[in-house]
Amino acid sequence: MKSTDVASAIGEACHANNERNEFLTLFENLPDPIFFVDRELRIVRINQAGTQLIRFDSRAERMFNEDGTGDIQFPWFNDELNLFLGTQDTVSGFQTWFETGTGRRFFQIKFKRMTNAGGVFSGVIVTLYDNTATQRHSEILQRFSMLYENTRDIMFFADEQGAIFEVNQAAIARYGYSRDEMLSLSLRDLLAPDNRNSDIGAIFEASVCNPLHESLHVCKDGSLFPAEVSCSKERVGDAHVFLYIIRDITTRKRIETALKQSREMLQSIIDNVPALVYMKDLAGRLITCNSYFAELLGISRDDLIGKTGHDLFPRDLAELQAADERAVITHCSSIMVEETIRHGDGAHTYLTVKFPIQNESGEITAVCAISTDITARKLAEETARQHHALIEAIIKSPSEIIVFSVDCQYRYTLFNPAHAQSMREIFGAEIKEGHICLDYFETSVREEIRSDLDRALAGNSFRHTRRLLGHDIYYEISVSPVVLPSGEIVGATMFVSDISSSVRTKNELALKSEELTLALSELKEAQARVIQQEKMASIGQLAAGVAHEINNPVGYITSNLNTLKKYAEKLAAFMDAMSETIERHVDAATRSNLEELKRQAKIDYVMKDFRNLISESMEGADRVRKIVQDLKSFSRADSNKAVPSDLNECVRVTANVVRNEIKYVADLDMQLGEIPPVVCHPQQIGQVVMNLMVNAAHAIEQKGTITVTTSCDGSWAKIVIADTGQGIPQETMQKIFEPFFTTKEVGKGTGLGLAISLDIVKKHGGDIAVESQVGKGTTFTVRLPLDGEVR
Repeated sequence: MKSTDVASAIGEACHANNERNEFLTLFENLPDPIFFVDRELRIVRINQAGTQLIRFDSRAERMFNEDGTGDIQFPWFNDELNLFLGTQDTVSGFQTWFETGTGRRFFQIKFKRMTNAGGVFSGVIVTLYDNTATQRHSEILQRFSMLYENTRDIMFFADEQGAIFEVNQAAIARYGYSRDEMLSLSLRDLLAPDNRNSDIGAIFEASVCNPLHESLHVCKDGSLFPAEVSCSKERVGDAHVFLYIIRDITTRKRIETALKQSREMLQSIIDNVPALVYMKDLAGRLITCNSYFAELLGISRDDLIGKTGHDLFPRDLAELQAADERAVITHCSSIMVEETIRHGDGAHTYLTVKFPIQNESGEITAVCAISTDITARKLAEETARQHHALIEAIIKSPSEIIVFSVDCQYRYTLFNPAHAQSMREIFGAEIKEGHICLDYFETSVREEIRSDLDRALAGNSFRHTRRLLGHDIYYEISVSPVVLPSGEIVGATMFVSDISSSVRTKNELALKSEELTLALSELKEAQARVIQQEKMASIGQLAAGVAHEINNPVGYITSNLNTLKKYAEKLAAFMDAMSETIERHVDAATRSNLEELKRQAKIDYVMKDFRNLISESMEGADRVRKIVQDLKSFSRADSNKAVPSDLNECVRVTANVVRNEIKYVADLDMQLGEIPPVVCHPQQIGQVVMNLMVNAAHAIEQKGTITVTTSCDGSWAKIVIADTGQGIPQETMQKIFEPFFTTKEVGKGTGLGLAISLDIVKKHGGDIAVESQVGKGTTFTVRLPLDGEVR
């Protein structure tokens, strides 16, 4: 019988007041707690289930007396009951909990009005229904929901067709879709297209046996990420629901990749180590090795795995290796041994270090060995021993070579008689073994010896020549460290030879060689200047001859052009008169025909152009005549004696001669000032100006300007030649006046132009100054005394 039916029955029984005893018996034994509240809201009866319920709840004890009656005092009960009574409802309820002997339990409390036979309100029946299981299930669902929404793993539910009907926040955040967008997708939409079909099949197969499957997933923005997918299938009604838990393994993959790269890098390092590296398990079987080990044995690395020493080496070596490996395992410590392994070129000695490999628990799992070929070192040790014996023999033998050895504190360990004798002769000292060698030398020598010994003690071997300060004595010094087989430096050995005689001879030869070199340089310079002067003289003679040969034809041309000019003027006057006659005496038709013929023949243009052609030809002939005069002036031989000369005329003539060299690369700007006559050789000064102007033209890469300025500064005449070329670097400025120095390509300059120019100017008592800025240009300033005496 349900509790709700019982409550209705109780109400009817109360109204009828019949079968009271039977009712009370039923009331007391009902499983649900029930009590009655009268019209004054007092509890008038509570059954056994109610009494058992409130026994352990401190809140309820204040509500009831021991006989099951009491005042309603608890606020939450009062509030809910008053709310119910304030309505017209016959039934109402709310949720609450009670502390019981088995812990907290949850109840649904329902109120039902009671009325008497006349329909008047007489009280309230309060029934408590235990829904603890439902509440616990609700709490579990709530906790699952919190976990579902707050986990960092992607979780979603899908139906049998893969359509998603519920997703958590992690899925929304990782894939980049909104919740509504996610609910419109299927599992297929979230998988990368390339492997979509195979991944879906693998994931559904995983739902049966529940393994993990790795697949590549695609986000809304098209980016991909690797994921680990687990799928579980549950039946809900007649259908199956799939829960997918997807973990982004980007970081793990990155770590795995890094780990793989680290392993590969470690293997690469091991493979490139010039030593045998291998690892064996506790049974002596090869686990891994480097490529050097495999190459030495001539067996591939894969074929070596699992083999023992007895499979690879002679029996005696294999048994020694096995004994060493057992010692490493037994004592859990590393050992160092020498092993002899036969190569194709003979036996090689290896220094082998064997050490245990332990896991995180400290258990030995393998033995690793690193074997370094020390055959060369063994040979070096033997060589060093023989070398040491040789040094000792040299020291003990009579010789003029000074030999001594010291330790790291500069104390004598060995010295030969020659060294002892030289110290007596030079410093008056009697040296002794074990004494500090530096104490025996003068202060001026001591620091030099210390410096040499320190270099050797640092591991350097060297040789040099040194002069003994205060003495005309030269030594050749050879110093080397004393090295033990272990590589430790324990001292230094010095060999000293007196080379004073050979040094003096060498110095004398060097001095003679320097004198000869200087004489040869001066001879070459003089020869070059003579050649240059002869070349200039030849150019002058050639220019004079050319000028003479050109002069006569130019005279014919000029005379004929003057005559042609007169003829043109007469012809023009005739044509004017003819036009006037035709205008007066010829009929209109004939005149029109003549005008048309005149127009077609362009008679007016021809007559005008005829005058222009004659004028330009006469101007050209005049320029040729002027050039001829300048050539004759430029080529005129200087007299032996300097004469007062027009410096501006000299510059103008030279500029006219070299204009053809300049006009294609630069505009020539002549700014000639007033200068009184200058005592000089004009042809030599012209050569200087020509050299400077040609150099300026060569310095201009693109169209530029060369400015030539003359002026008078007190008792000095100045010629300034400035260009807008590439300039001269500072490191080159110091060398430009040196003979044979040139920055031009081979065959394009002798390197003598500026040297000869400076020589000419200095012989005139003047000087040449230069200023230059890279990228802006260069300015040469020539200063000549107005009345100076030419040397």
